[in-house]
Parts: sequence; C-alpha cells; structure tokens
Amino acid sequence: MKNIVILLACISMFASCATTAQLKQLRAENATLRGEKAKYNSRVIELETSITELKSNIASLTDKIGLLNQSNTALNQKTIEQQAKLSQNQVVLQVSQERLERLEKLLAMERAKTDDNKNRSASTGGDNTVAN
Repeated sequence: MKNIVILLACISMFASCATTAQLKQLRAENATLRGEKAKYNSRVIELETSITELKSNIASLTDKIGLLNQSNTALNQKTIEQQAKLSQNQVVLQVSQERLERLEKLLAMERAKTDDNKNRSASTGGDNTVAN
C-alpha cells in the first residue's frame, strides 16, 4: 500500500508539474496573442481614420467638380451668347457694307449725272436750267 501511495504521490507531482508547464506556456501564448490583438486594433483604427479622411477628400473633390461644372456651364452659356452677338454683328456689318456699296454706286451715278449736266451745259452755251 505504501508503494501505491508513493506511486500516487509521484503521479500527482508529475501531473502538477506538467500542468504548471502548460499553464506557463498558455500564459505566454495569451500575452503574445494580446500583443497581436493590440497591434491589430491599432491598425484597424489607422485604417478607419484613413477611410474617413479619404471620404472627406472625395466629398471635397466632388464639391469642387460640381463648382467647376457650374462655372463651365456658365462660361459655355456666355460663349454661346457671345457667338450669337458676334453672328448678329457680322450680319449687321454685312448689311452695312452692302448699303455702303449701294450708296457709293448711287453717289457715283449722281456725280456722273452732274458731270453730264455740266458737260451738256458747257456744250450748249451755259444755260442748263430745267423748267418745272
């Protein structure tokens, strides 16, 4: 019976040693895992911050693009208006040039008539009055 008690004592001591070693190993693993979890949580926070900043930048850029589109639309409208005015001015210029040409022709014809009348008057003796 003594042998059995001694054997049981040895087995329990051996079991407790093995359990203590396993416990130390588990505690070391736990500490390692906690460190890795802390690093992971830190990285997640960094990524969330980066995502928030990117969303803010995208919103800002979207607003700026909207403003540029509005400015572009306004400039296009002004360009269209200016092109319409230019077209109108070109039409007015063309009509004015045509009128000027007609007036110059009329003036030339009137001068020619005046010159003819002077020439006739000079050849007929100077009296070129027209009776009304």
